[in-house]
Amino acid sequence: MLKRSKLLRILVPLGLTAFVLISVIVLSLGSTGAVEAHAPYTTPAQPKPQNLATTAANPPNAAAVSASPGTQVIYNGALASGWLEWSNADVDPHETAQKYSSKYSIALITHTSNQQLYLRKVSPLTITPNSFLHLAAFASQQGQKYGVAFVDKNDKPLTAYVPLEKYGGSLVPNKWVIYNIPVTALVNPLFSTPIYGFKMIGLTNTAQSVVYLDEITLTDSTIVPGVPPTATPVPPTATPTKVATATPTNAATATPTNAATVTPTNVPTNTPTVAPTSTPKATPTNTPTAAPTNTPVPPTSTPVPPTATPLPTATVPAPVGSIWKPTTDQPIHWHWQLSDNFVYPRDVLPNVTVYDIDGETNTADTVAKLHALGPNVKVICYIDAGVYENYRSDASRFPASVIGKADTGWNGSYWLDIRQTDIILPIMKDRMQNWCKNKGFDAVEPDETEVWSNNSGFPITKAQNNDYNMKIAALAHSLGLSVGLKGNTTEAPELWQYFDWSLNEQCWQYSECNYLKSSFIDNGKAVFNIEYDVNPNCSTSNLWHMNSARRDLDLVGPTNSQYSYSPCVPNSRNSWQ
Repeated sequence: MLKRSKLLRILVPLGLTAFVLISVIVLSLGSTGAVEAHAPYTTPAQPKPQNLATTAANPPNAAAVSASPGTQVIYNGALASGWLEWSNADVDPHETAQKYSSKYSIALITHTSNQQLYLRKVSPLTITPNSFLHLAAFASQQGQKYGVAFVDKNDKPLTAYVPLEKYGGSLVPNKWVIYNIPVTALVNPLFSTPIYGFKMIGLTNTAQSVVYLDEITLTDSTIVPGVPPTATPVPPTATPTKVATATPTNAATATPTNAATVTPTNVPTNTPTVAPTSTPKATPTNTPTAAPTNTPVPPTSTPVPPTATPLPTATVPAPVGSIWKPTTDQPIHWHWQLSDNFVYPRDVLPNVTVYDIDGETNTADTVAKLHALGPNVKVICYIDAGVYENYRSDASRFPASVIGKADTGWNGSYWLDIRQTDIILPIMKDRMQNWCKNKGFDAVEPDETEVWSNNSGFPITKAQNNDYNMKIAALAHSLGLSVGLKGNTTEAPELWQYFDWSLNEQCWQYSECNYLKSSFIDNGKAVFNIEYDVNPNCSTSNLWHMNSARRDLDLVGPTNSQYSYSPCVPNSRNSWQ
């Protein structure tokens, strides 16, 4: 399994032109790359949805639900745009054993009584007192019980957990049961705390077998089009006057219909292989981003009148522009420079249309000048997303609780506890905003995100690592930035749908390129591949439409005497053959 290992880092202290070369320590650990499995359980036979109205032969599809007036889709075969998933349980977002209104459902297994599933946004939700949380659930055993609660910015519940059965009856094995929970039952009207999402927890005080979830929405009606009412009606005192809610949030167009969640959180039993990933760096400056402000809402009474003031919301980000999605249609000539800080025009190369340079050390002026080279020129912003570096300008924002063991071979670099997303994700979002978006970069390359396979000092699982990568991708997309999967080669089949392209090192040397072929390339997404110690298999690379080249180990600039570049497709050619 190919893993990252920095090859050279140049520290460029502010105000200094000298640089310090850091020597290399490459780690190699063994792994079989085995696929994780769910905890043992018996998958029930696929039944007909017995609780559906006889007039509806099939449940509605994702498009129909997304288009329903007053409906905000959270999950319907995939997490909708802007929604993220947290979990310390086993979660599979594209389960096919049971399906309700789309091709996938969420499979949730709780191994302890306190394991939970979070579905939330980075920014507060737009909810009115007339909304309902709607979801379909399919139990695999008798006696399964779950509760839900809205959560605040720190994922703390705003009320006690509300049992599902109160608003749709008990879960029944091998049946889809529909639940419609009024938001007035999930948030105290006196609360002015913004709502960021909700979490679901088992209420049996024991581990529970798999439960399948689908068609999770916020809607202003107790009946989503095509879905029959539940057997247990909502109590009259909880039923508010129905008014239209916000425009539905449609699923992200940047990814297919796979949910932005994770594979089961089983701890891997195999020792992964660590293979080199080049990531030299420089020391930049950072401009902090102000935290968003939320407008509290006055308390409302129950029942809610038609003119009720909406619950707390924040300004919904404006839709981002077109995100760059490089394809496999023709070769992409690119230049990757991290050791020497990029200097314009010294480091400009003929016929190159993609430049990958450090986000913090480069300026908006440099990015603008590169864009001026031609309408097709794109600039990628390199950032570190999985390590703490004590020389970065935002180093003081990382508390000791998230800083782990040293990133071996790299002075001042330490692994991060990427499970603490409430701390780390806001920092990474600010990096993307200040170092990338504000400077005009088109895309972001988040490096050092294979924490689980390194000696980080934290018991991070592969599933948790995948989850973090998905959240990083979602942050980039929320800012209108294209995002590439860096490394994580053997995880590519699980992650490709969340990323727009991939940047790989040494997949030919470690016989792992097939993971990229079956995921990114077969779905038309560009792969940038660099080899250092061997020549890439150019005949196969060109046949696959993979942008492969051999480079110098240090990724220096083209005027450096150590610079070496031998692409499978010369920069002068614009066809694969």
